[in-house]
Amino acid sequence: VGSHPWTPAAEVATDVGTGKGGALIASGSLAKALDTQLASNQPGDAAVHVRLSFRDRGGRYCRSFESRAFDGIGCRDDGRWRLERMIAGQPKADYRQASSGELAAAAAAMMAGDPLDAASEQAARDAGWSR
Repeated sequence: VGSHPWTPAAEVATDVGTGKGGALIASGSLAKALDTQLASNQPGDAAVHVRLSFRDRGGRYCRSFESRAFDGIGCRDDGRWRLERMIAGQPKADYRQASSGELAAAAAAMMAGDPLDAASEQAARDAGWSR
């Protein structure tokens, strides 16, 4: 978090001391959104918008998201959302043109197969995003 001063501390934690290299882990409302929100059905005024759900080449479930503070991609790892890519968010008026393209390219490079459709996304959520 210290290397990302624009990241709200309540939304991100680290797993320092777990042997995983101090990865950034979603917490608070970001973790809740990644755990529960469906890209196909979420409130327009949500603080976090999930954009895409997919499996990466390692078989993990991953989700791209946008928020006011930062945008990124989180992948489910040991029951938590490990933040694999993060970029600073943009004011709603600018509506994330550059960041959306950057994250879409990163997601495409990570993705194994096609993104999850609405039914597959709901099934994965209902199963707790377990492999």
